[in-house]
Amino acid sequence: MGISGRRPPPDALAGHAWLLVGIVLFSSVEVTTKWVGRGIPPIWLAVVRFSITGLLLLGPAWRSLRRLDERPGLNDIGRLVLLGLIGVTLSIGCYHLAIPRMRANSAAILFSANPAFVVLFSPWLLGERPGARKIAGMAAGLAGVALFLSHPAAGLDTRAGIVLMTASLILFALYTVLAKKYMPRFGLFPILSLACLVGSAFLVPLAWGMEGPPGPALAQVSWPGMLYLSVFATAIAYVAYFQGLHRVGAARGSFYFFLKPVLASLFAWLWLGERLTLPLIVGAAFVLTGLALTLAPESKSSSSNP
Repeated sequence: MGISGRRPPPDALAGHAWLLVGIVLFSSVEVTTKWVGRGIPPIWLAVVRFSITGLLLLGPAWRSLRRLDERPGLNDIGRLVLLGLIGVTLSIGCYHLAIPRMRANSAAILFSANPAFVVLFSPWLLGERPGARKIAGMAAGLAGVALFLSHPAAGLDTRAGIVLMTASLILFALYTVLAKKYMPRFGLFPILSLACLVGSAFLVPLAWGMEGPPGPALAQVSWPGMLYLSVFATAIAYVAYFQGLHRVGAARGSFYFFLKPVLASLFAWLWLGERLTLPLIVGAAFVLTGLALTLAPESKSSSSNP
């Protein structure tokens, strides 16, 4: 009996469940950011969002670090600082600068292309080589993203917004692969907490220089929205997403991001009144096809040649 006839192991099923929870929560980020961001400049929003997230995860991170057999050295600390710089300062800094310059569904659609770069980085950094089925799934997913971006509302997205979001998604893909690589050494919570705290600290001088002191910005914050953004759409979403990646692999697990434009467009339609057009619906079909190709079990022959 071929592998295609077997059930996935429980750990893999748990991984897919974690990934689905993470992507559903991630898909609400653009809509929530549009709501919260009406009263706070984008870089200060990123600083507050990831500072809260880092503090929320600091307790579990400290407990994880205390359980390590070997204390982190200077090289380890340097790796964690690098993760914060790539994953928060640069990637999320570009992301929050792009959001005011794009429609919520367009931003989610473009960012969802990051699995293509995870697939590119994974062979070099993780030794995870995609098979033909995953490459076909990636092609279908990217076709769906292209269809999403072809809808008429795409003309409302500025060139600066598209460039910033493209930089953000590439950097996030690199962060995803590096975080997966370092998870066995540090554990999930130290990577997430310290990356959030270090990355948001690096953003403070940029926010102060570009947007002024934080007092006026913080006075305008919608705290219910900010707390949802920080606790659910960031802290819980990141933990769920990386728990899933740890179980199913970075290249395969990242393909769940192709669901993000489908869900984010639905949320934007429900809460922001952004229209669902035919290209959006056809793009969703391509995305779901790509995800199905990626998640389907490989044949025995192909699974022996990763």
